[in-house]
Amino acid sequence: MLLLTDACNLDCAYCYRGKKSNSQSMPFEIAEEVLVWAGASKDYFHVQLTGGEPLLYPELIEKLAKFIYKNNFPATIGIQTNGTLLDKAIVKLLKKYKIQVSISIDGPPEIQETLRGKANEVFANLKVLAENEISFKVTSVITHLNLKFLPKLLLLLSTFPNFEGIAWSLIVKKGKSFKNSQLQLPEKEEFKEQLLTKLPHIN
Repeated sequence: MLLLTDACNLDCAYCYRGKKSNSQSMPFEIAEEVLVWAGASKDYFHVQLTGGEPLLYPELIEKLAKFIYKNNFPATIGIQTNGTLLDKAIVKLLKKYKIQVSISIDGPPEIQETLRGKANEVFANLKVLAENEISFKVTSVITHLNLKFLPKLLLLLSTFPNFEGIAWSLIVKKGKSFKNSQLQLPEKEEFKEQLLTKLPHIN
């Protein structure tokens, strides 16, 4: 996992990093050293690009992808993004290097807007991915606020032919979420009810 930057273009309600007055990005030389170390074993490995928002630095992403391909490392590449910056140039980059895409979405547009912001941009960009035949997965941070909206989110995502699956992560009380008393873990029984009886079964 390469944390390319702690900069982000969103201000999520529960940002684990909290407020920062300045930001840093990973020098290519550090990432290069890690990749050489990982590749030395000749075993398969996966490189996950994350942040902050890694798509703020597309030049660094392309440089890393080129380095992996040039050295014939037995590796796949993935990226965790908030989905707001998926323009034509980024889509071209993703396709060229076969970068797997995971997008952070916590609910249907009205919930996404409340918890993360720029919801319309994110869902519009899902259509861009579909038009370019780029598959995507979704990661959702689960709180008591968005739990009951998971069924609606799954139904919405299922309308995209390139949607491949969803992963859930229970909220961690740190950063901004630690200070926000409105963001809590869902009740255990409510979580079980949603998981076992309310979520649609999608083939």
